[in-house]
Amino acid sequence: MNVTLNDDGTVKAVTLGESDSSDDKYFLGTVNTDAFLGQFAGKALPVDGIDTVSGATISSKAVIEAVNSFASAEPAPVEEPAAEGKGGTVKAKGLTGSFDVNVTLNDDGTVAKVKLGESDSADDKWFLGEVSKDAFLDQFIGKALPVDGIDTVSGATISSKAVIEAVNSFAPAEPAPAEEPAPAEEPATEAETKTVTAKGVMGSFDVTVTLNGGGIVEKVTLGESDSKDDHYFLTYINNDGFLGQFAGKTLPVTDIDMISGATVSCQAVIDAVNSIAAAEPAPAEEPAKDEIKGGTVKAKGLTGSFDVTVTLNDDGTVAAVTLGESDSSDDKYFLGTVNTDAFLGQFTGKALPVDGIDTVSGATISSKAVIEAVNSFVQGE
Repeated sequence: MNVTLNDDGTVKAVTLGESDSSDDKYFLGTVNTDAFLGQFAGKALPVDGIDTVSGATISSKAVIEAVNSFASAEPAPVEEPAAEGKGGTVKAKGLTGSFDVNVTLNDDGTVAKVKLGESDSADDKWFLGEVSKDAFLDQFIGKALPVDGIDTVSGATISSKAVIEAVNSFAPAEPAPAEEPAPAEEPATEAETKTVTAKGVMGSFDVTVTLNGGGIVEKVTLGESDSKDDHYFLTYINNDGFLGQFAGKTLPVTDIDMISGATVSCQAVIDAVNSIAAAEPAPAEEPAKDEIKGGTVKAKGLTGSFDVTVTLNDDGTVAAVTLGESDSSDDKYFLGTVNTDAFLGQFTGKALPVDGIDTVSGATISSKAVIEAVNSFVQGE
């Protein structure tokens, strides 16, 4: 990426080169436009108020961070040591690394200031930047420990909660309650381990769930994906910050915070864990052959679902295929590329199950979802 600055230090122009990954071609194309890059012109560094491109948020933020890397580094203020017994510094666990949280307390024990150090993981830089803002940290000022009512930062929930827990670690310890007689020990039950397959963005991976005798989750571990294109997403969720949320929960689990930028993979893990609790539905009764005239089924796109309506001729061949809208705005582009005569017209006149359908480049997942939906009408042999 090339950034040209005016004499007064404002941005004159921003130009982008090509990515070294072919998988980024679509995303880079959506940000390499005047509509996005023109927002930087005339702004002083570091820039703010830049609108990201829907469907290419990660690439948009990468450009913004790269431009802001040209801002002159301000000298770090001299850190004043906290008075003894008036706060201190503890280590907080972020999404993939750790960072220091320095807490200064007033004489009355309320919070005077919260300051964050840098993470030891480069992957946490964006998340830590979001929670280091005054809008988040100023919420602590003046509050008594332990603090509550702190609004977490959307897209950085794990890092937000890590800061809250670190601040509350300075709360005075409560006196231990009087020890009650131990209840009669129940016989121990063996832990149970089950493995199911989860569907990621491009491939599949194993999800292994360990349950204690009471059906409560002890831990969740992930295997590797059978698609190298899922390596980035799987790396982001295969950590204690995400998987640790399942521990101690009863199936089916709820209130699991998903990781921004890997929501499809997060949801796949949640669904896989909850599939262990779900009873298997009875197989749907197949209609008689002369009753099969088509219908509407739900297809799973990249991040949402959409209706696929199939009309069949009397001889069982496909008469027409029409698509509904997706329940996810992020799928609008992909659904638009498959909802064309060039793609849908390939089904007309074909016997079920159809084959030899050319998928749409850049919308392979949505293409295959339509093909699978059409073939769901094939009569069982």
